[in-house]
Amino acid sequence: MRVQRQAISSTQAGSTYAISLLDSANGSLVASTPIAGAFKDDAMMPGCNAGVDEAAGLFYKTTVLERTFEPSTDCGGCDTGSVCCRDPTDPGSAAYCLGADACKDIPAGDGQGAQLLTIDGTSGRVLKNVTLSRGIHPAFGAFNAKDGQLYGVVPYSYTEYGLFSLSPDTGAVTQLYTWPKGQMDGIGVCEGLFLSDATTLVFQLGSDTDHLLAVDTNTGLIQHETPGFYGPFARAPLHPGKLIALQNLHNRGFQLLLLDPLGADDPTVLGALNATSLGRDLRAQDQACLAVHPEGSTIAVQASYNLASGYLARGVFVFALEGTTATLISEAEAFDDSDGKPWNGLYTWF
Repeated sequence: MRVQRQAISSTQAGSTYAISLLDSANGSLVASTPIAGAFKDDAMMPGCNAGVDEAAGLFYKTTVLERTFEPSTDCGGCDTGSVCCRDPTDPGSAAYCLGADACKDIPAGDGQGAQLLTIDGTSGRVLKNVTLSRGIHPAFGAFNAKDGQLYGVVPYSYTEYGLFSLSPDTGAVTQLYTWPKGQMDGIGVCEGLFLSDATTLVFQLGSDTDHLLAVDTNTGLIQHETPGFYGPFARAPLHPGKLIALQNLHNRGFQLLLLDPLGADDPTVLGALNATSLGRDLRAQDQACLAVHPEGSTIAVQASYNLASGYLARGVFVFALEGTTATLISEAEAFDDSDGKPWNGLYTWF
């Protein structure tokens, strides 16, 4: 039976969400199902800060619920070209006439409220939608299968960032730990996961010297810092405790690495790719994705490349992994900036 993998996508540069079904053999788009609701993406790349419950086949996605003014009959009549509306985000406010064709065309509130969606990874159906008790928008979402919470790191000031847990059931947000940072330090967008111990959280910190951090979420202690910038990355089922990570090679494509985030072993190069029949100058940049089959023997990578015309496109590159050698077995264009296909932001394999 051919296994298929899922991607959480954007149907138009972040305007709406979709669940895309991709063929595991070559990465081609099988189907795309829009996610119902007036939600606005809070990720820098489409859908990519979602957490994944692989066992249950669910995505957990922070988002902004778009609110608009609502029609009202309390204005006593409005002039031609205006409509009677009220602001649903301010229950005590009066209705008044506004110059618009419809109340739904007028944004309401400050747009900063945060929601947490539970999304069925096959159908795209929103199973639950809770309002977060604190309006945060994490750089990544890491689902913890042991406690059922979504974890994220937020750089909320120039000098400090914090680890938060978010409850998909209640929307409760808890700040667990804080760490100092330099003014220009940043959190790696969309890159964070728990190791199999469900305690060690791994994420990327960008600064003058980039590091991959492994943090004990029971104590808040940083267990190890691996120099360099890695991402995206995923757990390596054939190598317990290790990650398979993508790393750019300046002007020389990208390489796949087997990486120990706790530093017991040096990184091992599994394979590299610079140019294929699709294009040249392959690299992990906007909309980069990586997923590893649960059995561990197949790796799917979404990466950018340049067409002969000079335009940018994204492709899906599938590798077979045997031991510590990754071999390219298929490639296909995923989408470009003008073909109307969903912009995949996060891969997973259910």
